[in-house]
Amino acid sequence: MRDTALFVGGSITLGLGLEIELRPKYNNHEWLLENGLMLPLERENEDQYYWKTYRYSKLVSEELGLIEYNIHDYHNTQIGGDSISTIWLLRKYVDTFSDLLDKVKYIFFDIGFIRWHDENLHGLTNINKLPNTVNEVIEFIKNPNNDRILTEKALNWLSNLDINLYWDETIKKYLELKKLYPNIKFFILPWSYNDGDVLMTKRIDEMLKDDMIFFGEEKTMYNFLTKNKLMVGDVAKGFNGNYRYNIKDLHPCSEGHKKIAEIIVKHVYENR
Repeated sequence: MRDTALFVGGSITLGLGLEIELRPKYNNHEWLLENGLMLPLERENEDQYYWKTYRYSKLVSEELGLIEYNIHDYHNTQIGGDSISTIWLLRKYVDTFSDLLDKVKYIFFDIGFIRWHDENLHGLTNINKLPNTVNEVIEFIKNPNNDRILTEKALNWLSNLDINLYWDETIKKYLELKKLYPNIKFFILPWSYNDGDVLMTKRIDEMLKDDMIFFGEEKTMYNFLTKNKLMVGDVAKGFNGNYRYNIKDLHPCSEGHKKIAEIIVKHVYENR
């Protein structure tokens, strides 16, 4: 029986940022006066309640009457350079993952920017705590205290990255996954879309358009949330009072997750 919805992606799918909006600690006037909000914050166990309770994956699963399987609840590190590669690698290295896929009705891929992931260096657990995002890679390279060989590996990845080739290979994986699992319905949730983003490509927009869920006229989650002021930075107390902060959080707020979930559910019902 296919009774599970599988959600895979980055920090949006995790629910990151909801703790800043909703957790009492980050709404305490005295605490904010003393500490401000300097991102990134250290993740704490108490944050998980807010992620798991208010994120879109939970809301979608409840509405569809399915079991939520959010990849972040089972794997603490970034696996693969994108959400498609995450599924590809888990299927390759985790024997029991195929058993899970036998129960999955829908897979929702949160697609954003390319991240650095070397199967031999990062693996499934990233015990070396290597960087993933491009900004993290750049900071890693600039730090003279990091291991020289690992720094060279990071620099080589950044220098040799062919964005179009990367996405061509990733799309091939996606199409192969669809062939392997014809009984699973695949959906793509675009976080960002070709608005000058250096790590996206029109190949995704063109080749995978039939599986995409668009978020209004803005098409992407990022543009939709930005236009409607549904980011954590738009609503959280620490960013909208007389408190210190370095940058505003650009993750969906609880209402943003709710709106994302509504759009996803509507699309699923219309495309069963």
